[in-house]
Order: sequence, then C-alpha cells, then structure tokens
Amino acid sequence: MAIFQDSVLVGGFFFFLSTYLLWFSTKKINESQLSPSLKKNLNILAIILMIIVVVLIFAYHSKHYMGNLSG
Repeated sequence: MAIFQDSVLVGGFFFFLSTYLLWFSTKKINESQLSPSLKKNLNILAIILMIIVVVLIFAYHSKHYMGNLSG
C-alpha cells in the first residue's frame, strides 16, 4: 500500500510511538522503588534514546525524500 511508503506518515507514527514509550517508561521509572539517583539516570537515558530516535526518523525521512527527488 502506498500509505506505508510515505516517509512523513511512517516517521510521524514512529515519533508518536516513541513519545508514548518515553512517557510510559518515565512514569514507570518514577513510580518504582529505585534510588533517586538511579531514577534520574534512567530518565536521562530514556531522553537520550528519544533524541536518537528523533535523529533516526529525520535521517530516514531525508534519505527517502532525497531518493525521490533525484528521480
């Protein structure tokens, strides 16, 4: 189906999915019985992973767009 070949829709879906996973994981980390410093480190790790996912989404979209642009 052509809808799965649209890099904006695919990227948007993965962005919203990763945002939900970030929210869910930080919520569960904060509700856990871990030490405050470990909670902080895990939350920072989750945010760093989110940033990496966003960069990968942009890289995928750019590659797909440039591929379509050149012919």
